[in-house]
Amino acid sequence: MDHEAFNSVLDKIDAKLNGIKSNFNLKADIERWRWDQPEVSMAWKDNDGISRNINILLESTSLRGKPYIKGIVEINAWLDKKTHGHWERFWTNKQIVNGKIEITTDEQILDAYYKVSDLREAALLNSYVMSEQAARILEKTVASPTP
Repeated sequence: MDHEAFNSVLDKIDAKLNGIKSNFNLKADIERWRWDQPEVSMAWKDNDGISRNINILLESTSLRGKPYIKGIVEINAWLDKKTHGHWERFWTNKQIVNGKIEITTDEQILDAYYKVSDLREAALLNSYVMSEQAARILEKTVASPTP
């Protein structure tokens, strides 16, 4: 793994995500190099109560013997909701890019932002009942939300 090459690409992605965060006035958290993987993730919660994120993972690969950096861009949206006396998470996940990531333009990352931002509750087609431990944490969060 060429850490210098990955860091160079991650710097550009990080700058683009910070630009989106600033331009759209998002209260988003941006993380980098999760679990020793070349990845950048931006997560936020919108006014509609839906949490969203964009994950960009880099991989080293080659095409016809020439090395290049492959990018995987995915979006996630989820909503934790109390239904029928228990907490349930409604969610969706979509992969936007799986191939050579174009680091010279904002198009792929901006496209991912627009796609995840456009998702509404009706698009959160997957769900699961949350564990009792998760439910206790959510109850505390709902009882005393952070500003």
